[in-house]
Amino acid sequence: MLEGLKAHWSRSLSLTFFFFFLTLAVYYFTSPGPTPYNSPVHLGAALLEGRLDVPNGDVLATYMDFAVYKGKYYIVEPPMTSIVMLPGILLFGTALNQTAVSIIIGGITASSVYQLTRRLTEKLSVQVWLTLLFVFGTIYWYHTVDGAVTDIAHALATLFLVLAIYATLVSKQPFFAGLLLGAAYWTRPPTVLALAFFIIMFADQWLPKSNDKSLLKRIDLRPLAQLGFGLGIFVVLSFAYNYLRFDTIEPVSYSIYIEHYREVLGPSAPDWSKGVFNTAYIHGHIRELLQPTPVFLSQPAYVVPAYAGLAIWVTTPAFLYTLFAGIRSKLVIVLGSAALLVTLTIFILSSRGLPHRLDLDFPLGLDFYPFGFLIVFSLLAGIRNKLIIACWLAIIPIALIQFLYGHTPFQFGYRFSLDYYPFLFLLTAIVIGDRIKWHHMLLITLSIVVNLWGVLWLHNFRLDDFLGWQWLAFG
Repeated sequence: MLEGLKAHWSRSLSLTFFFFFLTLAVYYFTSPGPTPYNSPVHLGAALLEGRLDVPNGDVLATYMDFAVYKGKYYIVEPPMTSIVMLPGILLFGTALNQTAVSIIIGGITASSVYQLTRRLTEKLSVQVWLTLLFVFGTIYWYHTVDGAVTDIAHALATLFLVLAIYATLVSKQPFFAGLLLGAAYWTRPPTVLALAFFIIMFADQWLPKSNDKSLLKRIDLRPLAQLGFGLGIFVVLSFAYNYLRFDTIEPVSYSIYIEHYREVLGPSAPDWSKGVFNTAYIHGHIRELLQPTPVFLSQPAYVVPAYAGLAIWVTTPAFLYTLFAGIRSKLVIVLGSAALLVTLTIFILSSRGLPHRLDLDFPLGLDFYPFGFLIVFSLLAGIRNKLIIACWLAIIPIALIQFLYGHTPFQFGYRFSLDYYPFLFLLTAIVIGDRIKWHHMLLITLSIVVNLWGVLWLHNFRLDDFLGWQWLAFG
């Protein structure tokens, strides 16, 4: 038995390093190279000098984004990315290759995802397929190898979320789960809205089952306090950081940046007339999340990504499984699959300018409703599975706050969804279970192929103007 445990541990350790170095190598060779948008590196250098503003921000602002307040230049994003890079900045100064750091973060994420999958299933084949799905079958690949300011933030926040989930499902340590969630929050603020996941999954600690005690007597607030304390450390740090920069604890950097952006660009600036957050933006975000498909051209490269991005089911087809988490009724699965097939066909026809017959007078469009119905049904069907409920209650709040945001930039896929990718991944793992089937492997393989296509087309061929072909559609 001891020999068996040693062999199991040896295999686990070997695969942990294997996924780290595999990801490191693939990400490195598919990266477009060092990013010029390395404002986190400059902030890190400023932090080492004891200041919160970037001293040469006026020069860097010609191609980087800053929140300008009282004549000082502050980076818009939270500082956690800069803090993580401090050892590298100590060694290399502002010459530090931010993209290389992002790729290393990607390798650590790959190892962390594998270690998490080991606790989700005992089947080695499932562990390997699921890890490959996350690392190479999602837009995490595209953004991590880019390494620009928002991209490295997504890469790092995703790592923190994966580790927070590990601390919850495996280590079962509320304080460290809260601390890691706080670190994700100080990297990508919307991730804090995943708090419900951790509260639900620690319910066995703060609300243990007992036939001898009443509900009130069963409640133990210590785990919740530990979770809150871990998270609260970064919330308080965020308040202090905001106050020292902008004389308020509120996260106003984006608002200040937008006002400065509008002053500089004038009429050519994006329309922010409705403010940073507004319900009027919801429809546009949902369409960007679910509708865009590849663009077909009559000349090479024939099939290319669109400038506005691609739908989540295009970039990661395997995530369609999330809509069926907890659903056991074969009738619902068949009808839901049929409705999705019709919907996806309509999206493809629409993208090619072909007519379809579902242009009915429904809010948003009737063709979006199968997604909503299946999510609701998954919630209801999985009501007894707290992991399913917890995942959806992390995904939905994050998605909703992002739907209110007023602008989305150029992207391969809907990049805001990276803030809840670890929870979509968990739902996918639940559906796949302990047995990898042919259609699971097919959709995971398709996901990997699509993301390889996106990385090569946009990060390599387009930037190098390879063969003089058109690698991106702007229309």
